[in-house]
Amino acid sequence: MNKTLPNVRVALLLLLLTAIAPPSPAQTYASGRQLPARTVSAPGEARRLRDVLQSLKEHYRVDILFEGGLVDQLTVGPLDLDFSQPVERNLNRVLQATNLRFRRVKMGTYLILAETRSRKKDVSQVLPADVPLSPEPAQPQPMLTRLGMFPPVTQTDKVADQTITGTVSDETGQGLPGVTVAIKGTQRGTVTDARGTFSLAVADKAAVLVFSFVGYEPQEVAVGDRTSLTVSLKADVKALSEVIVVGYGTQKKADLTGSVATVDIQQVLTKPAADVSNMLQGRVAGVVASGSNQPGGEGFIRIRGISSFGSNNPLIIIDGVQTGSTNSLNPNDIESMTILKDASSAAIYGARGAGGVIIITTKRGKANTTRISYDGFYGVAQVTRYPDLLNTPELGDLIWKQQQGAGLTPSSTQFGRGTSPVIPDYVLAGSAGGLFEGNAAVDPSRYNYTQSGFYQIARANKAGTDWFREMTQAAPVQSHNLSASGGTDKSVYSLSLGYYSEAGLQKYTRFDRYSLRANSEFKLGSRIRFGETLFGSFRKRNGSTDNDEAAPWSMAYRMQPIVPVYDIAGNFAGSKAPGTGNGQNPVAILYRNRNNAENDIRLLGSVYAEVDVLKGLRFRTNFGIDYNNSYRNVFTDINPEHSEGGFNTSLALRSNYQYRWTFTNTLSYDKTMGRHSLKGLAGIEAVDYKFEQLSGDRVGYYPFTDESFRVLDRGNTVGQSNSSQISVESLYSIFGRVDYAYDDKYLLNATLRRDGSSKFARDVRYGNFPSVSVGWRLSQEPFMRSLSFLTDLKVRAGYGVVGNDQIDANNQFTFYRSDPQRSFYDLTSGNTTTQPGYDLDRKGNSGSKWESTATLNLGLDLALFRSALVLNVDVYQKKTSDLLVQIPRPGTEGDFSAPFINIGNTENNGVDLMLTYRGRAGKLQYGVSGNFSAYRNRVVSPGVDFFTNTVRYGQVSRTLSGEAIGQFYGYVIDGFFNTVAEVQAAPTQAGVNKTTEATARQSVGRWRYKDIDGNGIINANDRAFIGSPHPKFQMGYNLDASYRNFDLNLFFFWNYGNQIYNNTKWWTDMNGAFAGNRSRKMLYDSWTPENTNASLPKLDVNDNITSSVPNSYYVESGSYFRAKTAQLGYTLPESLIKSLHISRCRVYVQAQNLFTITKYTGPDPDLLDVGRGDIGLGVDHGRVPNPLQVLGGLNLTF
Repeated sequence: MNKTLPNVRVALLLLLLTAIAPPSPAQTYASGRQLPARTVSAPGEARRLRDVLQSLKEHYRVDILFEGGLVDQLTVGPLDLDFSQPVERNLNRVLQATNLRFRRVKMGTYLILAETRSRKKDVSQVLPADVPLSPEPAQPQPMLTRLGMFPPVTQTDKVADQTITGTVSDETGQGLPGVTVAIKGTQRGTVTDARGTFSLAVADKAAVLVFSFVGYEPQEVAVGDRTSLTVSLKADVKALSEVIVVGYGTQKKADLTGSVATVDIQQVLTKPAADVSNMLQGRVAGVVASGSNQPGGEGFIRIRGISSFGSNNPLIIIDGVQTGSTNSLNPNDIESMTILKDASSAAIYGARGAGGVIIITTKRGKANTTRISYDGFYGVAQVTRYPDLLNTPELGDLIWKQQQGAGLTPSSTQFGRGTSPVIPDYVLAGSAGGLFEGNAAVDPSRYNYTQSGFYQIARANKAGTDWFREMTQAAPVQSHNLSASGGTDKSVYSLSLGYYSEAGLQKYTRFDRYSLRANSEFKLGSRIRFGETLFGSFRKRNGSTDNDEAAPWSMAYRMQPIVPVYDIAGNFAGSKAPGTGNGQNPVAILYRNRNNAENDIRLLGSVYAEVDVLKGLRFRTNFGIDYNNSYRNVFTDINPEHSEGGFNTSLALRSNYQYRWTFTNTLSYDKTMGRHSLKGLAGIEAVDYKFEQLSGDRVGYYPFTDESFRVLDRGNTVGQSNSSQISVESLYSIFGRVDYAYDDKYLLNATLRRDGSSKFARDVRYGNFPSVSVGWRLSQEPFMRSLSFLTDLKVRAGYGVVGNDQIDANNQFTFYRSDPQRSFYDLTSGNTTTQPGYDLDRKGNSGSKWESTATLNLGLDLALFRSALVLNVDVYQKKTSDLLVQIPRPGTEGDFSAPFINIGNTENNGVDLMLTYRGRAGKLQYGVSGNFSAYRNRVVSPGVDFFTNTVRYGQVSRTLSGEAIGQFYGYVIDGFFNTVAEVQAAPTQAGVNKTTEATARQSVGRWRYKDIDGNGIINANDRAFIGSPHPKFQMGYNLDASYRNFDLNLFFFWNYGNQIYNNTKWWTDMNGAFAGNRSRKMLYDSWTPENTNASLPKLDVNDNITSSVPNSYYVESGSYFRAKTAQLGYTLPESLIKSLHISRCRVYVQAQNLFTITKYTGPDPDLLDVGRGDIGLGVDHGRVPNPLQVLGGLNLTF
């Protein structure tokens, strides 16, 4: 553990260096408390006032504005400037011998001006009490200059026929100097003078003026027939006043006391994917995510790590409707996404908040605006990293060396006999292999591809078939979205249509989605509002999408390169060729499964109404439903080229529907009384869910295998199978929340929810889930207000309890079944008749109860320089008790499903950190952000011990008391047996015979295992934890920049400290694995007397021992650093597109997964989730890697 601490420190340091960039002059105010003390003097020497002001500007990194000509002719005598003092003190010292004074117009910006004596009171507002006022100045000059910036934009339009004058002020009415006034869509404009006034010539009454000033919200004003304008800019405090969607309501970000994160949707959308869950990796501190590699696949999301043996899935709320996933939802329809990470924020969702909560709101219309937009892209993805396997000549060499290593005379069905292998002309003719031209068996006239007299002929691929490249393709991806929104003060609407298409990286796989969304809201008077949200989608997924050893990608490891893809007639070739193993042609699998499809229709929507009962008292009712209908067909075609195949065919049809409706009624109260602010919420909620499936299976379709024959009635009734499933569940809840704030400084939040779940028996059905959190905004205290660089400082603390009921809805019940294969018996002793019977289908447990998670969270929120620099830090401890888990059981107990039971407690400790900086240097605007997440989990209760992740040679993951969940477990390799003496002196080890020198010599060059318990015998007690799938930390880095019309986004992701159990090595590196292809490492880096520092044991065809147990060889570093996204965009000038009635046109090019730095030898280290649950993470069974993707896109707004 201690060895990882330096890496954590390095990661934190890199995060800080990444996110803290030199602040721009207009955003940074450097007080004397921040700067090193030093004195600058110029004795006996006069200096130009402009030069002295420049020195102050550069040292304090502030803006100093002055009127043109006001200071140019002035000099100052010898000065002693003390830079340990605030900038105001030194400004006063510089100006005291002149007729000038200064005014701080905003944080980090100072104005040099000449005013009357009556305005001296303004200076006293920004100076310390002991600093004297500057002398009375004279009258100002007309032009304003900004030190260190470009000169003001001049008016150059000679055809202007209208002059606009005006004044720009702040919210107090004080004139703002230095405000940029630009004509939208052009390069013409000006800046305001010392009094905040401006004059600008325009040529068109339709012109729009854009007023912008750092630290203030920009404002657009249409000119029309006016010649004079008065504009008031509002301070830009969005970071604090931003309203965040939380459970059953909204809250100002400044008032949050729990750990709540918002997702920048625009940044997330830079990663093209069908599902938003695939876009979150590295975007939010505390969210561990891993993408799917399948077309249209759903990503893996865990909030603050793994704390449960069962489900750690977050609860998804879409427009107020509880649901289990984000699939089907068009990411372009998302308006906002909020993640509730701790129990104090998620406790309002009680029973289902243990995994955290993700709240998604889709886009709404805005009053008095009409907007039509199109967003689309097209690109291509390509696998760039493949396994490094042998070609045909190299495989022959390997086979010879393996047999020589066993003391045998080399021979092979395909490569013949002799001192060296010989590659044949044909790998298959009938049932023979290793044949050459001229052999009668390879006569093409004998070829027959029918079941009667099947006779296949296939040539040898002498160079070698690269199966991975044969089965993959350059995969196009495209997305098109058209939306419209608008409304009046009485009603608003938002509509969208979307199409997303993604070809799989594996040939003949594809995903298509069509989506529709319609949201609207109406007002009846000033007190009643009602509306609806609705989205629908149709999805179709074609082809093979599995991630296991029978999947096409895994089969590519098992196919020998000497076998071609196709035989002499163009039909598929395969392992029917003798001596080539039992792998299946992956191209054949993909092609034959191309029409296997899953069609899915999903509708999710809600209707709601709000009534303002009294001032501050609001009633809301919301009814939503998530409905899904799915149909899947899987046809298993003939595969006569496979060594274990033939002409058997089968059809499996699955049809199901499911729905979940949510009915919520809340009453909220909001009252401010002087310095007291009180908010209350009370509600009731009911959730009902039902799933039902009907299945049918038939066999015997050959020779009628065409798609039009694939219906159940055309199959053979012998061996037919029909079944149905049903699952129902419901949840009833009452909840309440109170938010109290005093003087906008002291914050309190308290929540209580009581849930009743039908998944548990009556006596343990209900659970109570309380939480409380507090916050203290120190920045509002009088003793902090003098720190003008400080925008906000808040400390938070929260404690809460949430629940988890994510188990089978029928867990409490015991079921019996009647099945011909399991429970039909011959009671007559004649072996000719059967009588139906029953056996145990699933065993229930009425004692299972809530799994609960208690979280303590301590947080700090810091904003500096008008929120230019923002830091959020959370430290937490999660304690989960009464974990629900389905314990693996021995097959001797019978063929039934075991129930979930409560066993054990876990503890998670972690830290989340988010750091953001946004700045501006002239016309360059930029933002740099980084996030850091780290957690450690362990089982803290005694008596927990079970294995998971079964592979061909054992179980590789173990969960044990005192250790982290699902760590890798096996034997530790302690080098090689390099000599006979080492073999004979070593502890007794299975497969190692050391009784004589001759028998001991057979084990020289093999692995030896560490004797953990020191008893001289290597057995199961010498297994140890050999790796963990849990990363020590994850980090995301994001850079946004824009200059004029160009914009750039870069995103990097760093995953560090986890291990991967690379189970594909069993197929490619082991002597005793099935016949198939092998790695180049096995041929070139196996043990020999001359290479005792090798990676692998000696080549020995009879060595079945080293491949028979899990060991540390399979464990590799899973750390990696990846350039996830690089996007460059350009927005066309308005002057070019205005005539087309286009308000905005942006084009961009983008690349995904540009490079990856990793030591992992597999194709892709991003494989945390492998489809075997949270106690089976991190095992590479063979899966398609993430590709390099290049695309171009277009954004249009009308």
